[in-house]
Amino acid sequence: MACNAILSHTKHTDEIIQLSLQESHCLSILTYDVTAVSLNVSQYNEYMLARTLCTEEYSVSTSGNQ
Repeated sequence: MACNAILSHTKHTDEIIQLSLQESHCLSILTYDVTAVSLNVSQYNEYMLARTLCTEEYSVSTSGNQ
Protein backbone atom coordinates (compact mmCIF):
# COMPACT_ATOMS: atom_id res chain seq x y z
CA MET A 1 0.00 0.00 0.00
CA ALA A 2 2.80 2.44 0.85
CA CYS A 3 4.47 1.76 -2.50
CA ASN A 4 1.31 2.55 -4.45
CA ALA A 5 0.75 5.70 -2.39
CA ILE A 6 4.22 6.96 -3.20
CA LEU A 7 3.70 6.30 -6.90
CA SER A 8 0.29 7.95 -6.99
CA HIS A 9 1.41 11.04 -5.07
CA THR A 10 4.65 11.59 -6.99
CA LYS A 11 3.48 11.32 -10.60
CA HIS A 12 5.21 14.56 -11.60
CA THR A 13 8.25 14.16 -9.36
CA ASP A 14 11.72 13.37 -10.63
CA GLU A 15 12.30 9.61 -11.02
CA ILE A 16 15.36 9.72 -8.77
CA ILE A 17 13.26 11.11 -5.93
CA GLN A 18 10.57 8.50 -6.56
CA LEU A 19 13.18 5.74 -6.50
CA SER A 20 14.72 7.09 -3.31
CA LEU A 21 11.31 7.20 -1.63
CA GLN A 22 10.50 3.67 -2.80
CA GLU A 23 13.81 2.39 -1.54
CA SER A 24 13.62 4.07 1.85
CA HIS A 25 9.96 3.25 2.54
CA CYS A 26 9.15 0.10 0.57
CA LEU A 27 12.21 -2.01 -0.16
CA SER A 28 12.54 -3.34 3.37
CA ILE A 29 8.81 -4.10 3.51
CA LEU A 30 8.90 -5.94 0.19
CA THR A 31 12.04 -7.81 1.15
CA TYR A 32 10.50 -8.87 4.44
CA ASP A 33 7.17 -9.80 2.87
CA VAL A 34 8.67 -11.93 0.11
CA THR A 35 9.58 -14.55 2.72
CA ALA A 36 5.90 -14.87 3.65
CA VAL A 37 4.80 -16.04 0.21
CA SER A 38 5.68 -19.12 -1.77
CA LEU A 39 7.60 -18.24 -4.91
CA ASN A 40 8.80 -20.72 -7.45
CA VAL A 41 12.41 -20.45 -8.64
CA SER A 42 11.48 -18.36 -11.67
CA GLN A 43 9.45 -15.88 -9.62
CA TYR A 44 12.18 -15.60 -7.00
CA ASN A 45 14.83 -14.97 -9.66
CA GLU A 46 12.65 -12.31 -11.27
CA TYR A 47 12.17 -10.63 -7.88
CA MET A 48 15.91 -10.68 -7.15
CA LEU A 49 16.73 -9.26 -10.58
CA ALA A 50 14.24 -6.40 -10.14
CA ARG A 51 15.58 -5.66 -6.66
CA THR A 52 19.19 -5.68 -7.90
CA LEU A 53 18.40 -3.42 -10.85
CA CYS A 54 16.57 -0.93 -8.63
CA THR A 55 19.41 -0.88 -6.12
CA GLU A 56 22.06 -0.47 -8.84
CA GLU A 57 20.09 2.29 -10.59
CA TYR A 58 19.71 4.14 -7.30
CA SER A 59 23.42 3.75 -6.50
CA VAL A 60 24.50 5.04 -9.91
CA SER A 61 22.10 7.99 -9.79
CA THR A 62 23.11 9.10 -6.30
CA SER A 63 26.84 8.70 -6.90
CA GLY A 64 26.58 10.99 -9.93
CA ASN A 65 25.00 13.75 -7.80
CA GLN A 66 27.92 14.07 -5.38
